Amino acid sequence: MSYEDLIGQLPIPYMSGFALTQPQVDALARLTLSEEQITASGGTHRAIIARMRAEGVRSTLVPFWKDDVRYYLYVTSVIPSFDGHNPRETVSKPILADFRKRFGNGPNGELKELHSTCMLWPDCFAIPDWLYPRMVEKARYMAEKAQKARAAAERRKPADII
Repeated sequence: MSYEDLIGQLPIPYMSGFALTQPQVDALARLTLSEEQITASGGTHRAIIARMRAEGVRSTLVPFWKDDVRYYLYVTSVIPSFDGHNPRETVSKPILADFRKRFGNGPNGELKELHSTCMLWPDCFAIPDWLYPRMVEKARYMAEKAQKARAAAERRKPADII
């Protein structure tokens, strides 16, 4: 099924995930990697990206600046925008629960407070091969959910009285 068949137009992919600060990225790296892996990769965020790629994880950390602070978007989903505007989707409760199960709050509570955000893929980076397939998966999920909601609404309508 093509993108156009799925939704009638080619949407714009927005990434949704956690906006992590440098201390949060450092904590995440130290929970999952050795100091040797971190040093060999050239830093914590690069080490996490290298691990994701090696494990075939369809995600990454995307650096961005907001209010003169550098953040890293820990991508959890790719959301289609059908009108070109930011969908402003937040991280779902099951994804947050999975993150908590895997990483907890960090060794010193660095990961206790997580903020979600949604943004475009930066033009300065090559588009990863997983970006559009993940967006199509999300579009299919959204279409199926909408179809189920319409069917449920039809079942709730009162029967025609003759």
